[in-house]
Amino acid sequence: DAQLVEANLRRDEAETAISGDRDILALLEEQLVLLQGRAERAQTLVSRNALAAEAAETAQTAVINARQQIVQRRATLASRGSQLRLAEAAMSRLAIEIKQSKGDIAATRITAPRDGQVVFLVPATRGYSREGDVLVRTRALSDYEIEAEIPLDYLRFVARSKSIAATDYAGRGV
Repeated sequence: DAQLVEANLRRDEAETAISGDRDILALLEEQLVLLQGRAERAQTLVSRNALAAEAAETAQTAVINARQQIVQRRATLASRGSQLRLAEAAMSRLAIEIKQSKGDIAATRITAPRDGQVVFLVPATRGYSREGDVLVRTRALSDYEIEAEIPLDYLRFVARSKSIAATDYAGRGV
């Protein structure tokens, strides 16, 4: 769900940026029309020797710069359009994954080989589990497994024994 929220935010950000870029593009196009008119008037005045040629060149340079800004803004718009489509595709993909995950969760059946006391539970922070992954370990009340560290020198005595007597930490027989 957090990834879906993030994808929604990316889409909203792209839409806002596209809207702003379109407004700026409209202003740049209006500015270009004004600059073209100014450049044409400057060229007319230069042809009548009423204005220096450098002034007409300056006006034409301004027109070229405005065109360059328009081209850059259109490229930015195209890029943002791609970002928007990617965000929408991510949202669709995440919606499908969430639907599949919910179906998988609903169809999941957890089984244990026997009843007993829970001695291990997978941390909730872990991601996904696959079939066969251990989620819970139980200990049957009638079945104990004991680990002991026995020095090698004494192992031969343990191997010869038919039964082993043991005590717990409190000294009670086990």
